[in-house]
Amino acid sequence: MFTFRKADITDSQHIANLHAASWQRTYRGNFSDAYLDSDVFSERQAAWKSRLTNPSENQNVIIAETDSTISGFLCVFGGFDSEGGSFIDNLHVSDTCQGQGVGTGLMIEASAWLQKYFNDCGVYLHVWEFNSALHFYKQLGGRNTGIVEEENPDGSVGRYFRMAWDNPAFITR
Repeated sequence: MFTFRKADITDSQHIANLHAASWQRTYRGNFSDAYLDSDVFSERQAAWKSRLTNPSENQNVIIAETDSTISGFLCVFGGFDSEGGSFIDNLHVSDTCQGQGVGTGLMIEASAWLQKYFNDCGVYLHVWEFNSALHFYKQLGGRNTGIVEEENPDGSVGRYFRMAWDNPAFITR
């Protein structure tokens, strides 16, 4: 059974470790091997410490836990931009918990938060074109609205599908 809660600064190390391990499994071929094999953990630790120390007002980081162990997390920025609306910046689930409803639960929690605070705009995310999670987002009603090329943390450029939903009520309990 999973429980969900808002992340705080004490979670930064665990989130960073899960995030880095997820990238190592999923993003080979998108990020450089040198980055994934050496810099990814320290870079993610610095990023999450900063995000959770000084969160923006429109940021919500939700954690899924099992027996006090972080099983997954989602970071969303409400009302991120006028074109796309709210931006789901990260959704990562530990490899041992994939396929058990953690990702869906995190999306449900994000949807509820967005409906409460940012109900007047759409929702979108970017997913690497070769990421198996693309199927997951399509099952949740996400539409591929085009290709986005953006700079990766290692300085390379990745191609991502922009998956979008018209409003934050894209998934409910």
